[in-house]
Formats: sequence, C-alpha cells, structure tokens
Amino acid sequence: MPPARVKRVRGGRFALRITGAERDVLRSLPAQLRQMLTGQDSATDPDLRRLFPPAYPDDPQKSAEYDGMVRDDLMAERIAAIEVMERTIDSDSLSEDELLAWLSAINDLRLVLGTRLDVPEDLSRRAFLKALTPAVRLRAAGATGAAIGRSATPRP
Repeated sequence: MPPARVKRVRGGRFALRITGAERDVLRSLPAQLRQMLTGQDSATDPDLRRLFPPAYPDDPQKSAEYDGMVRDDLMAERIAAIEVMERTIDSDSLSEDELLAWLSAINDLRLVLGTRLDVPEDLSRRAFLKALTPAVRLRAAGATGAAIGRSATPRP
C-alpha cells in the first residue's frame, strides 16, 4: 500500500506528501478556478453550475431569489479556499483549517472538471470505466498509475 498523501502529525498539523510534479499541476489549477469564478460570465457559466446548483430546480423564481441571498457568501468561501491553497502549495505541512480549505478547493475543481468533461452526476466509477473504450482505459490507467505509483495495467 502506498504511503498516505496526508497524515496527521504532532501539534495538530498534517504532513503533506505530494511530489513536485503533483504540486506543479496543483499550482496552476486554483488560479484557473479563480479566473472562472471572478469572470464577468461567472453567473451564467455552465461549467460552474455544479458549484451553484439551483435550490429550487422546479421554481426558477425562488431559485433566483435564493441564489441572490447566498451566492456572494459561497463565492467568498470559494475564493478564500483558493487563496489558502495558493499560499500553502509549497508547504510540507498544513493546519487543519488549511487542509479543509485544500479539500474545498480541490472538490470545487473536481466539480468543474466533471462538468467540462460531461461526467454525469449519478455515474458510478465502475459505470464510468465500463463506458470508456479499451484504448482510453489503458491510457487513463497509465497516466493515473504513473501519477500515483501503481501498475499501468487496467483492470477489466
């Protein structure tokens, strides 16, 4: 079993064990998400729909009213998480609050990427992998395996 990427250490901190290459990838993503969130089309950007889902899917008026009440607060929380991740990207350890901010920012990135890749919200991992062609599965397993230190051989 590979060592844990995040591990609680003394003093209430968390050791962060990620490679330089992984940090380089993570370094660019928060800025891209910030740009999307603060862009002039952020309220209508379809790639952000999972970050701000309608509270009342069957009632656009109520949903818009609710969105008007909470959107600024949600946006501020997302931007704050991005700022923490950007500030601490080269740290070897994180406080609990910093780690929670990382998790929030990474989750937001996951939701945006899922939307951009048109991954259905109700799709299980198994169904997603089954839907891929064998060539794509092999490439995905190789890329993921190389990134996390596993064998590049996909499972059936």
